[in-house]
Amino acid sequence: NNLQYLFKQTNPVFDPVLTKLLDGEVSLFKRPKSRQWYCRFKLATGKWYVASTGQEDLQLAKVPAIETYHRIQKRVDRGLSPTQSTFSQIAMAELENMEKIKANGGGRVTYNDYTFAINKYLLPFFGMYEVGAITEEVIRDFEAWRISQMGKVPVASTKRNHASAFNRVIKLAIKKGFISDVGAPALDAKGKPSQARPAFSKKEIDYLLDY
Repeated sequence: NNLQYLFKQTNPVFDPVLTKLLDGEVSLFKRPKSRQWYCRFKLATGKWYVASTGQEDLQLAKVPAIETYHRIQKRVDRGLSPTQSTFSQIAMAELENMEKIKANGGGRVTYNDYTFAINKYLLPFFGMYEVGAITEEVIRDFEAWRISQMGKVPVASTKRNHASAFNRVIKLAIKKGFISDVGAPALDAKGKPSQARPAFSKKEIDYLLDY
């Protein structure tokens, strides 16, 4: 009857049968408590990869499913991890690595400088970016943002410190397979050398002695 028809429409029971794409390479399915279509396919490594298409309509779900399949397979073919990670996730892991090294007595004084640079400047700006999405344009935006935060153009020693801290995070991302070492992002480490304060004048010395 009409009441039963309306009830079925508002509380659909999804068909567990899979919809196949690309000659069966990709499967589309719905989970019991989700209205969205998911895609599933096997990687060259033999593992399964599952992702939401973000679509409730089957026809609309086919396009992102196929795009996801090709994108992920390309990453695996390049020897990269099928998943991405944010700068924040990698940076936190690198901070833990440095803390462990220091705890075992093998740390360096520079680790404290790297930790400060990561927490003070790198995480606030790059934190939510996926490491693979950090482009030269993003880095230029960071350099402008850093000047606004510091109120001045950083000297060479500061830029070297920030670049080295950034590089540690990127190297870990490469090691974990999130990005390739080819074309990996890097910060500019060049800058004006810091200048020592000029020697005190006789007038300044007399003033300090009188004080």
